Amino acid sequence: LGTGYSARVVAATAGPAQLDMTYQAGGLNWRAGYTLNLAGDERSGNLSGKVALANATDADFRAARLRLVAGDITTVAPPPQPRALKGARMEMMAMSADSAAAAPEPRAAHDLHLYDLPGRYDLPRGTTQRLALVDAVALPLRKRYVLENHVQMHQAMISGEVPRQSPRIHLSFRNDKKSGLGSALPAGVIRIYGADSGLPLLLGEDRIDHTPDGEKVDLTIGRSFDITARRKQVAFNNTGDRRQFDVTYEVVLKNAKSTGSVVEVVEHIPGEWRVAQENLAY
Repeated sequence: LGTGYSARVVAATAGPAQLDMTYQAGGLNWRAGYTLNLAGDERSGNLSGKVALANATDADFRAARLRLVAGDITTVAPPPQPRALKGARMEMMAMSADSAAAAPEPRAAHDLHLYDLPGRYDLPRGTTQRLALVDAVALPLRKRYVLENHVQMHQAMISGEVPRQSPRIHLSFRNDKKSGLGSALPAGVIRIYGADSGLPLLLGEDRIDHTPDGEKVDLTIGRSFDITARRKQVAFNNTGDRRQFDVTYEVVLKNAKSTGSVVEVVEHIPGEWRVAQENLAY
């Protein structure tokens, strides 16, 4: 079997006997991958997903039924590793044609989700097949620029050159029927593309966790080029108690784009605090 296990079968009676055997094998793995193509206004996009199924064992599987299991389980020991394959054969057979089968419908079982793939599949050793997981779905998106900082509790004025910052770019959508989804999404990498002059343009990528129906997916895909910020401490006052300080920070935002943008400025402040003065409501 190439798994590190051995089996011995003893027939109870003389003559032919049918044996059904189930065993845990190493070297068969799958991972989910998603593609999100943004519309021109970046308020919607098309999401599709595929499964990359790899056979790194030293056995060929013919006309196999496939069930993919998504979830997190605890195992006592790592699964046995198959014998190494010849690198030349692996390289030659690493890419195979995508399957044209329809995307499977997930169903819950215990604390896992199962994906029963229709039909039967040949899985030669050393190959990777790509199978449909999520058919192209048009869904609404929300794009945000977020500038995050952590306030440090220094006991003196901070001076020196202020570095330039760029807000992170977030894209989010909700995994529900209203958005066109509404089924469990297994963990995987999602790549976000835009378009320029009819050619695809990679805008960023992120990894999503296992996402059940009704949950929000929040992607961080990069930082803004044209929106910048400089944050500096402009005042510090010790109130007499070494544990209490009055500190003033200034955040200056600049936008070199030809269109306006909204930036969320998030300040993570430790301890007990109150805002004494502000020019914009927090």
